[in-house]
Amino acid sequence: MKQRSKVLCVGACCALVLTPWGKIPEMISSDVSGYYIGNGGLSSGYKVLKVDRTGYGEMYSYDVMHHGILNAYPFKYSATFLSITLDFTNGSQAVLFEGWLGLEGRLHCSKGSCGGLGNVSRAGERVADLPEEFQRALSIFKH
Repeated sequence: MKQRSKVLCVGACCALVLTPWGKIPEMISSDVSGYYIGNGGLSSGYKVLKVDRTGYGEMYSYDVMHHGILNAYPFKYSATFLSITLDFTNGSQAVLFEGWLGLEGRLHCSKGSCGGLGNVSRAGERVADLPEEFQRALSIFKH
C-alpha cells in the first residue's frame, strides 16, 4: 500500500511540474471581447473577428486583391478556459483553441468551419488597432 501511495504522489508531482502554470494569465478568460485577425492561408485575404462583451460578434472577410471587405458573418460565441466556440447565424460553427505547441499567444481553429481561421491572433480592443487598409475598407463597408 505504501508503494502505491508513493507512485501516486510521484505521478501527481510530475503532472504539476509538467503543467505550464506560467501560461495561465495568457490563456483565454471569460472576457474575450476585442478584435482578432485570422490568417488561414486559404484565400488571398484574411478574416477579422469582432467580438463584443454581450456574447455576439461578426466575422469580416477582407480581400487583399480588391482592398475590400467581401462579407460579414454574424455569430454568437461561448468561451471556456481554453476555447471559444463561434456559432454563426447560417448554422455553421468554428471552435478556436488556445494551444501551447508552437501557437503561443494565438488561437487555432480545431474544428468546424475553419476557412481563413487556421491561426487567429488578438489584434486589440479598438478598430484603430487593426491594419489601416482594413479600417478604410470597414468604413466603406458600413456605409
